[in-house]
Amino acid sequence: MSLDNITIGKFIIDNLTTGMYNDPFCIYREYIQNAADAIDKDAYNEEKIVHKDYEIRIKLDPVQQPKLITFEDNGCGVPVALAAKTLLSLGDSTKTSDRERGFRGIGRLGGVAYCDKLIFTTKAKRESEETCVVWNCQEVQRLLDRRDDSSRHLEAKDLIARCVTVKKQNSARKVGESFFRVEMIGVKEKLLDFQQVKSYIEEVAPIPFDHSQFHFGKQLDEWLRKEVTDYQTYRIFLNDSLLHKKYRVTLPIHNKSTDELTGYEKIDIQDRQGKVIARGWLGVRKDNLGALLRTSGFDSLRVRVGNILIGDASLLDSCFPQARFNGYAVGEIHVTTRDLIPNGRRDDFQDSEMKTDFMRGVEKIALPIEKKAYHDSNRKNAVKPIEAAKQTAIKVNKQHESGFVGDGAKKEALSALRDADQGLTDIQKKRNVSDAVKEKAEAESEKLKLLIAEVKEAVPNIDGALEGTSFSKKDKETIRKVLDAVYELYDKTNNCDELIDRVLKKLKRTDKS
Repeated sequence: MSLDNITIGKFIIDNLTTGMYNDPFCIYREYIQNAADAIDKDAYNEEKIVHKDYEIRIKLDPVQQPKLITFEDNGCGVPVALAAKTLLSLGDSTKTSDRERGFRGIGRLGGVAYCDKLIFTTKAKRESEETCVVWNCQEVQRLLDRRDDSSRHLEAKDLIARCVTVKKQNSARKVGESFFRVEMIGVKEKLLDFQQVKSYIEEVAPIPFDHSQFHFGKQLDEWLRKEVTDYQTYRIFLNDSLLHKKYRVTLPIHNKSTDELTGYEKIDIQDRQGKVIARGWLGVRKDNLGALLRTSGFDSLRVRVGNILIGDASLLDSCFPQARFNGYAVGEIHVTTRDLIPNGRRDDFQDSEMKTDFMRGVEKIALPIEKKAYHDSNRKNAVKPIEAAKQTAIKVNKQHESGFVGDGAKKEALSALRDADQGLTDIQKKRNVSDAVKEKAEAESEKLKLLIAEVKEAVPNIDGALEGTSFSKKDKETIRKVLDAVYELYDKTNNCDELIDRVLKKLKRTDKS
């Protein structure tokens, strides 16, 4: 069969730009990933053990017209002789999957869909020239318009020829320096929101833990570097702010309440032959009462390859018998095998036996997480009546010490004590409640019974509540009647006006009798 008539049409460019990513913020991940690989390559070539001399700088400039985003790293750069071919080829990356995160040669095109002009400028060490590749993204979009009949049969290489310019120029940088810079000019507004960008990078990028907020972070960084071949952290600046992962010891839960991490457990995932294919850590929660807020950015068990997030917080939901319990987990799983390959969008892995093994391994971790959540939830529900009984006893004791203001107050207090005691009795009858909890409920019930006996014998005394006033004995008796009526009627009304109306009617009936 002859291959002479095969055409690679222009819409392959559309598929690799607009059609490739469903979230525009993915461009930050792609350019950070390329920068990290360039830094690793330079560190390897220069035999540098640590990455402290390298950095990735991202600058958002929403004020300048046109609006601008810049990415720059001081990694290896691209030599002049290779720059044009490297930056213009599609799916022909020189990277290898053995050491580098990106290997398809398409990620750099992500920015084409989100700006008017995309500029790549790069220089390698020991060279005096730099290469500048400029994409006219507006022209790309025009030529990709399906309504444009004039360019319908344009091939991908011809579109590139019409939309891209390449030039070599003397560099202002020192010969010993190298860099790679991406400039997105005329950027879409959403990509310039500092807080959204910061939040995205902190959640996705290969940056270190904030050791001041997450004191397990230093140990984890050191351990993961030893156990995960491609685990590395990078100094990434956003508008001169050094970024860290979002993890914190204090965990935000619902209703503005919080939980706390008291430590972490190391976890392994093995394939069907028993070989470790992923390693990670799982946070140990103090109370484990409720799922973390999704807005925290570190809820759920997350998966990372090369310390870059794969997918999002919901990627592993299907591994849990009930997806919601993934939200109880805090931790990371770092893939260590090269046979578990991210798909082009990096929102999941390619289907394979290794993926099946990986997901089954996660299921073994997920089941205990769900069981513990159930156990802790039952424990919380079991002790609720005990805590409620204690609070009721404290409240009634205060009333008893100062004197009940009337029969209504006394009746209300007795009713509250009896309800609380009934809750304690119910606990002792339940089968799924531990003996220790039942013993606490029994002890609290004995205290309530003693208090109930005391309250029964108590004589209401309005004088104590009105001590220091000049009300007459008759006035005090009237106030007592009003308060008794309030205690009797307040839970039968919907608003203050209705309560007052009912109290007045009751007082009138009492007066006539």
